[in-house]
Amino acid sequence: MASFRLVAIAKNEGANLPFWIFHHLLLGFDSIDLFVNNTSDNSIEMLGAMVDGGLPIRVIDGDLAYREARDAGGDFQFHVYRSSLQRFSPGDYICFLDLDEFLVGPSLFSNVRDIDCLRSEDFASISFRWMIDLPPVNAAPFLPVFTGNMALRRGYQFKSIGLVGRVIFSNSHMFSVSADHMRGQVYRRYYSNGDPLSSSVKKGFEGLHQNLAHSSLVDQWFVLHRINGSECEYLASLLRGRGHKGAGVPGNDDILKNNRKGYQDASSCVNKLFKSFFDAELSIYYAGYSRFLRKFSLESKLEIARGLVKGRAWDLRQLLISSSSLVERYQKQLSGTEFAK
Repeated sequence: MASFRLVAIAKNEGANLPFWIFHHLLLGFDSIDLFVNNTSDNSIEMLGAMVDGGLPIRVIDGDLAYREARDAGGDFQFHVYRSSLQRFSPGDYICFLDLDEFLVGPSLFSNVRDIDCLRSEDFASISFRWMIDLPPVNAAPFLPVFTGNMALRRGYQFKSIGLVGRVIFSNSHMFSVSADHMRGQVYRRYYSNGDPLSSSVKKGFEGLHQNLAHSSLVDQWFVLHRINGSECEYLASLLRGRGHKGAGVPGNDDILKNNRKGYQDASSCVNKLFKSFFDAELSIYYAGYSRFLRKFSLESKLEIARGLVKGRAWDLRQLLISSSSLVERYQKQLSGTEFAK
């Protein structure tokens, strides 16, 4: 039976690792490759506990991969994804996600193998819409990722699962499709609802499939992009920077992430959508997560990692308080926070 492979890059992600791993293994992924780079928190210790406990996780030296990519003048993230696509066997499924991205199905107990179009003879890849989290007003740090009635905002980019042997790496959002000329077989990319996707789509909706782009419904399968979380978590995430880009990319050496548009909560979005889960479903799901934490002795390690996140948010606050020029420079990224003007 084909295996489902998940690949990610982790930089100071200790506060997110246990839940992200729990969720995606429960969803049906058979293995997780984590490239850990430029990390000063306790991620390696946490991952070691899970690996020693028998979880199918491979921890890879992301610093070495980073040096290889930069020496070649390339993009670190793209280097990792291309090499991962070459590593797995034809017939396996591969997915690239960040640690703030969660593939979500109709239920918290859905299995990725339940997606119908995976069984199509011409299947090459399937793409899922980003849905952006909108936390409650004045959200405390580290609230549960999934709740009974989650407020969400539409995203216009995709994340994808590809069938190794039929896809070619294109970017972190989508695959290009190969063709079997010997058999005259042309393979197809699908959207998460089972509709074929145009070959012209590169990262997201981009003017096509407008009926889907502006749908008033939440797709049955989507990728939750948990950008916001809480103001504390959002500020801490800004300080991680974007060093995976090639050396010549403008903004690569920015102090703060330059691809964020500001903190948003449920009060700041008019056209929000909602995803609901039953209370009983949530109760069983989070009881399973609690057992997961206990089994691998992660409770105290998780508290340490969360303390480090709060420390990074405090560091950024002190930096911004002492430098009005930085506040001015990063007004777009700081909008919606206490430093917005």
